[in-house]
Amino acid sequence: MTVFAPTVDPNSTEGQTVSNIAFFPAISVDAFRSTTRMQDTVADGRVVQAIRESVITTNRELTAWRAAQTALGYADIGSVPADAYGDITELEHHYLSAVYAHAKALLMEQYLDIDSTETGQRRAAEFDGTVDSWRREAREAIRAILGIPRATVELI
Repeated sequence: MTVFAPTVDPNSTEGQTVSNIAFFPAISVDAFRSTTRMQDTVADGRVVQAIRESVITTNRELTAWRAAQTALGYADIGSVPADAYGDITELEHHYLSAVYAHAKALLMEQYLDIDSTETGQRRAAEFDGTVDSWRREAREAIRAILGIPRATVELI
């Protein structure tokens, strides 16, 4: 008699975090998948790579802000004065939102179906709007950290 006993997938990202520089928090892959409702069909390695790219991009945009906070004596984003909501500060929330939204947009762009039918083209157009929404959310979260309004309006 043969017995099949499933084993733990050695490539699984369950419980994995993507490391970050000391000022910003590490990113939980499980929290990212849960928050953004990322499908399980997206390869774990691809998810980790997208999160890492998003961390790098977000950190780059916050370089001057981080330097200013460090100069004021704050060791990490959690110690910068901000309103706290339970176990997370407003700044930490916006940082995670920026990273998650940017990573989700990257992954959605990578997984657009190539389908030349009218239905496929319509679905891809709808997806593009969703990708733009995720990018807008990332931009707004970064602007919230920087203290910049979401929009600038000028009279001509």
